[in-house]
Amino acid sequence: MKITTILVVLIALTSLSPVATGQEAGGDVLPAGATPVVTDIKNLSSSERLSWASELLSDMNEVRVRVEGLLEQTRAEEQDVLKLNCINERLSAIKGFTKVAEKANVTLRSLSGTDEEKEIHQAKLIGLSGAQVQQLGEEAESCYGQIVQQVDDGTKLKVKVADDLRDDGIGDVGVVDTTDIGTYPYPDVSPIR
Repeated sequence: MKITTILVVLIALTSLSPVATGQEAGGDVLPAGATPVVTDIKNLSSSERLSWASELLSDMNEVRVRVEGLLEQTRAEEQDVLKLNCINERLSAIKGFTKVAEKANVTLRSLSGTDEEKEIHQAKLIGLSGAQVQQLGEEAESCYGQIVQQVDDGTKLKVKVADDLRDDGIGDVGVVDTTDIGTYPYPDVSPIR
C-alpha cells in the first residue's frame, strides 16, 4: 500500500517536471556525465537495468553529498535561517527519494531475471526518484545562490466597498494597517491564559 502511494505521488510530481524527460525547451537539463534518469526501461535487459540503476543511485548520492556541502557552507558562512531552511527542505526530500530508490534497487536486484514486469516497475521507481533528486539538487543550489530575505514592510491593504453595501454611501474605506490586527481572548476551555 505504501509503495503504491509513493509511486502515485512520484508519478504526479514528475509528470509536472521537465527534468523527468531529461529535456527542456532549451535542451539538455542533465549535467555532463550524469546518467539519464528516464530511459526506455522496457528495452533494457535485466543486467542493463541493474547497471543503469546503480549508476543512477550513484548520481543521486553525489547530489545528496553536494547539497549537504551547501548546507554546511551556508551554516558556517552566512547563518541565514531562511536560506538554511530552504536548503534543508530540499535535502530532506532528496534523502527521502534516495531511500525510495535504494529500496526499489534492492527489490530490483532480488527480482533479477525472474519477473520482467516487476523489474520494470522497480526501475521506473528508481528513474522517477532520480529525476526528482536532480531537480531538488538544482533547487537547493538555487536556494544557496539567491539572497533569501523576509521583509516586514508593514503591508497596507486598501479596501474598497461597493456603495450599495454601505449605509453611509462611502465606498472607499481607506488604507488598513494589516499589522494592527486585534487579538481575541482565548476561550474559557483553553489551557492558555
